[in-house]
Amino acid sequence: MSRFLDIETNVPVIVLTGVNNEIVGNQAVKAGAQDFLVKGQFDGKLLGRAIRYAIQRHKEVQKLEETKRELTINERRIVKAQQLAGFGNWEMDLVSNEMIWTEEIYKIFNFQPGSTATGLSDYVGYAHYEDRESLENFFDSAMKDGKLHKVEHRIIIDGTSTKWLAIHAQVFFDDITQRMLLVGGIQDITERKLNEQLIMEQNINRQTTVLKESVLQDMNFHIRTPLSSIVNLLYLIENSAVTGQQKTMIEDLKTSVDDLSLMVSNMLNFSMLISQNLKPENEEIHIKDFLQSLRKIVLIKADNAKVKVDFNFFGRFARKKSFSTPKKLPKLYII
Repeated sequence: MSRFLDIETNVPVIVLTGVNNEIVGNQAVKAGAQDFLVKGQFDGKLLGRAIRYAIQRHKEVQKLEETKRELTINERRIVKAQQLAGFGNWEMDLVSNEMIWTEEIYKIFNFQPGSTATGLSDYVGYAHYEDRESLENFFDSAMKDGKLHKVEHRIIIDGTSTKWLAIHAQVFFDDITQRMLLVGGIQDITERKLNEQLIMEQNINRQTTVLKESVLQDMNFHIRTPLSSIVNLLYLIENSAVTGQQKTMIEDLKTSVDDLSLMVSNMLNFSMLISQNLKPENEEIHIKDFLQSLRKIVLIKADNAKVKVDFNFFGRFARKKSFSTPKKLPKLYII
């Protein structure tokens, strides 16, 4: 019987036997037959009813088998989806506080399925010591008010590494077993937490870069501008009535200022070079204001050189605006 049904799976079977033994008939049905008849103890009407019943029962069995296959496939898909998402289900008896984990939760904790105790106290013990109090409060609240609760916490894996988990839970009454349960799920969110930390560090680095830029711009302005003024003053003094000894001192001073200017320029340029993502911030300036400042310096130098200079600019041009980095403009004055 079994061999026949293994080959002809879609054929309903009625066993005809000459042995009037109910045990034999039941064994035939258990083996896969839809019915059994004893020879000489049935007529055409009974045979027809047995055939209709066999066909109907065979169809129902096929539907059940198909449903079973679909459930198996769906279960495998759910397990696979949970594995990909790092997600597992659990339930806990509110009387004994004993928990039942799905296989994926064991994998999250790096345990072999069924290899460790899964009571409430055990679960809390696996948590990072800084998160245990909040985790205990989470379970207490979920068991008391029956509402859905969520919390994120860390666990220690093998005493060396840390994982982040998101856990949720809610009270559930099982009508079949007549038990009050706390049911929920756990998801491994370590990768998400690492990404959040990376984004936070990038924001900090971005803010640090902005701060570096501001500091370097201020240094550039507050160091180079006084040096520019010193150079201009030395030029004016050099072209005034001075003694030979004073001229020698002025030359020495100019050499020192030139060396200092070179060193400061190299230092600031190197600082700008090693600072990442520093970009000049252009601001709107009025050309008239810039030209007026430049005119004063030109006229002073022309007067000391006893040169007549006519420095004028047209009104329409002076009303124009441009974009530059104002703190770098003083370097243009060293002419």
